[in-house]
Amino acid sequence: MTLIVTIASRKSIWLLADRRLSYADGTWRDDAIKLTRISTPDGTGLIGYAGLGETIKGQQPSDWIVRVLRGRNFPFEKSIEQLAAATREHFKPHLSRLRWAGMPQHNFLIAAFVNGGARTYTIDLHGKPDHSGYWFRVARHVRKYDDVGNLRNPLFYVGGSGSAFLIGPGRNGWSRHLRRLIRALEQGRIKPESVAVNLARLNLGVHRQTATVGKQCIVAWVLADGTAAHMLYDGDVAQGAPFLPTISRGTDLTAFLKLLKAHTFTPEGHLREDGDGAQRAAEEFNQLPDTPDENLE
Repeated sequence: MTLIVTIASRKSIWLLADRRLSYADGTWRDDAIKLTRISTPDGTGLIGYAGLGETIKGQQPSDWIVRVLRGRNFPFEKSIEQLAAATREHFKPHLSRLRWAGMPQHNFLIAAFVNGGARTYTIDLHGKPDHSGYWFRVARHVRKYDDVGNLRNPLFYVGGSGSAFLIGPGRNGWSRHLRRLIRALEQGRIKPESVAVNLARLNLGVHRQTATVGKQCIVAWVLADGTAAHMLYDGDVAQGAPFLPTISRGTDLTAFLKLLKAHTFTPEGHLREDGDGAQRAAEEFNQLPDTPDENLE
């Protein structure tokens, strides 16, 4: 139960993900991080998902993605294929617990730059209506050919329970508005934060229509020049930028950044005086696992 929106334009990629985790007893939490940042030798991308929010032991797929790709410095599409294969093998036992919410399914939505071009991918694992097994697909999505014969990428892609409130007759005003904002961004007339807050407002609007989408969300973006950022929103009010699970060329970058912060700043946020935080963080990081781990418990 969630809302995922991706944008993949010529000069920027975006991903909006709400933070709600819903349970069979009708309760929920709003602290999930349903997206992962990935960097490979030939590209960079944002991976969001709808379906399994966490396992019964509290593992979130966003962290699992990092472990799957850890130590695998693959090109972008091979990385997606690796993630797809791991999803197909390890998700089915967990999806069986989601039958209370309807037909069990999990969908990864991916906005990416690969070799300089914007692309959209999905990994889809859906239970069959007769409960005889699962339907599986990994795909790159294209809309049509342009004037010179190149495949064009769809600008928007939506997923999760909240997508029902964005698709259909009379419900495309949000896409026209965001299209104008993306155009203004590419022309240098607005900053990325203007697009981000409007995505947060889109999430807020869907939240007001369904309890399956949380009020809090995270918006992440990557510009074509490599600049990357993200922001947590409560409604449309920015609340800071939490650590995002990030895998960079097979390296768990988030683990290193967390160690660097712990060794550089005190718990109160003050700079430590010893000045060797980076060295100690690197030494501790070198002791962490650096090989793939596809286990999902």
